[in-house]
Amino acid sequence: MSVKASTPDHADEMEVELRTGDSEEEEKQSKTCCQKIRSQPIGRVIVLLASFSTMVIIGGMVYNVGMLYVVFLDQFKADRATTAWIGSLQFGMLNVAGPVAGVISQKFSCRFSVIIGGLLVSTGLVVSAFATSVYYLIASCGLLVGIGYGLSYSPSVVMVGLLFARRRILATAFAVAGMSIGQLSYPFLIENLVHKFGWRGALLLMGGIALHIVLFGFLMSPTIAYAGRSTTKKGPPPTHKKQMVTDPGILCNPHFDIYVFSLFLFAFGLSIVSVHLPALGNEIHLNADQRARLMSFMGMANLLGRIILGIIGNSGKVGVVLLHCITCGFSGLVMVFYSQCHSFTALVLTSMAYGLFSCGFALFLSLVAIELLGLRNIAFGLGIAMMGVGFGLFTGAPTGGWLFDLSGSYNVPFYVGGAIVICSGLIMLPSWRLYVHPAEHDKITMKDDEEDEEDEGEEEEDEEKNIQSSESPVTEEIPLNPVESENEVIKDDNEKQNEEIQ
Repeated sequence: MSVKASTPDHADEMEVELRTGDSEEEEKQSKTCCQKIRSQPIGRVIVLLASFSTMVIIGGMVYNVGMLYVVFLDQFKADRATTAWIGSLQFGMLNVAGPVAGVISQKFSCRFSVIIGGLLVSTGLVVSAFATSVYYLIASCGLLVGIGYGLSYSPSVVMVGLLFARRRILATAFAVAGMSIGQLSYPFLIENLVHKFGWRGALLLMGGIALHIVLFGFLMSPTIAYAGRSTTKKGPPPTHKKQMVTDPGILCNPHFDIYVFSLFLFAFGLSIVSVHLPALGNEIHLNADQRARLMSFMGMANLLGRIILGIIGNSGKVGVVLLHCITCGFSGLVMVFYSQCHSFTALVLTSMAYGLFSCGFALFLSLVAIELLGLRNIAFGLGIAMMGVGFGLFTGAPTGGWLFDLSGSYNVPFYVGGAIVICSGLIMLPSWRLYVHPAEHDKITMKDDEEDEEDEGEEEEDEEKNIQSSESPVTEEIPLNPVESENEVIKDDNEKQNEEIQ
């Protein structure tokens, strides 16, 4: 007598299949959730407007940190290199904190990351109102606020990209345009707040404004996360059988390495202009209202430049790598001319020219990365590129302040910064022949999709084979106990002896 029992190995296979089924079920629920939200125009518009409004607040505050830089110099009498770390950390953490935002969004949701970021920005600004030293402000208004910017910025853009499939480029461009709107509108707001309530009262009120990021975060869908993972179901994140494999060799790609270094150099100069331009206006005796108008004109030109360069780049007649080189080169030349500006009119014209060209590096960042790396490596490549931008923003403004402290004039910082930005464009010239027409990008995308479909088909065939094999489990006879087994052996021997006698 025997019983049939499945082997332990088969049990493990069944457990793996059950886990895989749960993962696939969660993935299907996530896709269904995304499709459901996409089918609701009002919901998508709400998310788009929430993302746009978040960009307005972030862009308005981070690009106009130079307005507060002048106030902090006058209040604490610290050297310019040390004081410049406040704005430098805000700019740098906006980019460097991007990977952290990705981890939080993947673990929880994009909405959660935006809400946490908004709370950090608001808390940092409110706490900064009670600052007693520059180092206090570096930690609160610089580091804490900068991390909050980084946690809110990337997920806001990702949300729009996930919900707008057909018009993704247009929707993303609209959302990111909020940065330029904030850049041209917030100088007057900051100047009026400081004038009426003092810098401490201005920081308190700016903290209240930043708290609206939390509100905009709540308006974003709670069920969307990076890679389209649903967060409505509790439990560990699903384990996908198929993962996008990143080629580690991209770090050995000389063109991409040069591009990251080019971004570092450009961001170095950008940090000098954004933080020290109001202080340069103060050196030539511009009043607070004129400094606010100066920053606003630059933001207006930045918005116009995004539109013009976007049209040129989308036409396909000029390669985006070459456009990157041209915009970087002209941005550097304009920076050099800053040292020759001794009037409000000259500063306005120079700032508008700088705003017109300087928007190119951010506008073409993802497109250049795609051309140099390909679509499969774009996620990892963008992360590395943003790190390069972040480190450039970290070091530019403090170096500019240090050069001013040594020379006693802003001529040297803008000369050096302009030369470095020009070099950021020149070193990319050997790579401009790698330009690929947008139609070629479509072919590459279609080819990648076909390869993915073939891989999925092979996986489905393997799954069917596994299911068929699982329906006929491997079995073996296991005796109930040793006594019964011994009795069966004795019985068989007796039967054999009877047959021999007969």
